[in-house]
Amino acid sequence: PESLGFGVQSALVTAQELTISVAWAEGKLWKRFLAQCEVGWQGPEVKAFGAELTELRAQVEQVEGCLKDAWWECMDLGKLGRSRGWLHIVQAYFDRSFECLQAAFLAMEDCAFKGNGDRKTLLLQATMPEMKILATA
Repeated sequence: PESLGFGVQSALVTAQELTISVAWAEGKLWKRFLAQCEVGWQGPEVKAFGAELTELRAQVEQVEGCLKDAWWECMDLGKLGRSRGWLHIVQAYFDRSFECLQAAFLAMEDCAFKGNGDRKTLLLQATMPEMKILATA
């Protein structure tokens, strides 16, 4: 991240870099989730995916914290203020998308390990074409 001098890092620049990282990570997780649903989930994949979801959530929260800290850098004025505003919109998208990914994962996990699969599996299969379109957009 860019330094403001005296070893202080710009919260806005950090938020921008984290936003790019989260966007790539979230897209990869969606694609991996959909691909794994087609071939079936096994214990190790479920645990690994759950850990990656936890890491993604931490990164999303880090973006939110940086955006809160960045207010003093721009006072929401000018180009920097607009950039901060757009990053807030993207961060809100991350929240919603993460919640959808987590809900789909939890439904799949419930189907795979608790035998509650019939109805939830049908719901996941019904939404699979739409999720594939969204994941490739």
